[in-house]
Amino acid sequence: IMRALNFNVVRELGKGGFGTVYEAKNLADRLKVAVKIVKDPQNAIQAIREGQRLRRVKHKNIVCMHRVHDMGGGVCALEMEVVPGGDLFQHLEACRRRPDSRLPHPAVLRLSRQLLEALVYLHDDMKWLHGDIKPQNILLQCSPVPADGSAVDYSDAEIKLADFGLTKMLQQQGATQSLMLSTMVGVMKGTMLYLSPEALHAASSGSSYERAVSDDLWSACLVILEMDTSLAIQNILTAHGGSVRIDELLTKTSPQLLPLLCSVLAVPSAASRCSSAAELLRKLDASMDPLFE
Repeated sequence: IMRALNFNVVRELGKGGFGTVYEAKNLADRLKVAVKIVKDPQNAIQAIREGQRLRRVKHKNIVCMHRVHDMGGGVCALEMEVVPGGDLFQHLEACRRRPDSRLPHPAVLRLSRQLLEALVYLHDDMKWLHGDIKPQNILLQCSPVPADGSAVDYSDAEIKLADFGLTKMLQQQGATQSLMLSTMVGVMKGTMLYLSPEALHAASSGSSYERAVSDDLWSACLVILEMDTSLAIQNILTAHGGSVRIDELLTKTSPQLLPLLCSVLAVPSAASRCSSAAELLRKLDASMDPLFE
């Protein structure tokens, strides 16, 4: 497949349910790219859709899709920008094993802002719902985690939101202009630990659920809380899942991030939570202001 595409494989970057991702060099222009190879016919159809969606996206904190190659016979290749740092999950795990056990606080604030800016673009400009926000789907533009687990320089790190396989189009509904999914989903997909309480209830009961922007905001806030506290997701959620341990949220979150995280994670009802990524961004700005006075 790689030879047919005129690529030379440099190394394997990762493997998931949908396929294998390689770092490769384009033999024509010598540029390095990431190439996701999908060989299952059903998955290939979904991957081609994902690639075609992503080609429309132009944002510095979302992975750039260069080309979609339909190879026929249920095989496809997605050619995208290479992000050398690996995913956020790998970096959080490495941090937890070190004595300091945390990402540098300035980096956490910057990466949190970038994640929210990516969501503002997706929700407000593209009218999309990501549907599967978690550390494994957030890539970092920085050095990869060293084999010995030593610290990485995050001073210029940037996030790249990836994996749009569960993305859905949003549509305007009703006088309130609320953004809701135009399709009903019976079986919830996505990583269970990062599902909102409403989505988790639907998934566990097998009932249909109309996913909303609030689901992306819940997942994003869990990721921000993980970055800020360095706690593993299992230690953030209550034993039955679907809600956050308020003691951990209130006592271990940094002052700059506490207002925005509480506006989502400490509110039981989705209707009462902060309703947009733009609003969360404003809360972050407001809490950061004293630092620059």
